[in-house]
Amino acid sequence: MASFTETPSGSWRVQIENRGKREYKTFKNKSLANRWASQREAELARGMVASADDAERTPFSDVIKTYRKKVLPTKRNRSDSYTLNTLEKRFGRTRLIAL
Repeated sequence: MASFTETPSGSWRVQIENRGKREYKTFKNKSLANRWASQREAELARGMVASADDAERTPFSDVIKTYRKKVLPTKRNRSDSYTLNTLEKRFGRTRLIAL
């Protein structure tokens, strides 16, 4: 559920809570704030938005491994494998949130 607060400058601040994490955004008028809050809550309800917790825990190397298993076998170009090796060496330990 979104909560709306009018700031002293006349703009509107929206707060949405999801899984104990709060998300804030400020808008010029209440109708824009209401529209954003409705859209954001719908995205969260459908699961379209990945949580930041997953991005904080997941290293880039996990994404590369998944790509190698699911997508690479369907590709003809073998240079993709070389590119993935290079990316994994450089960014493998980096968490997705940092990218």
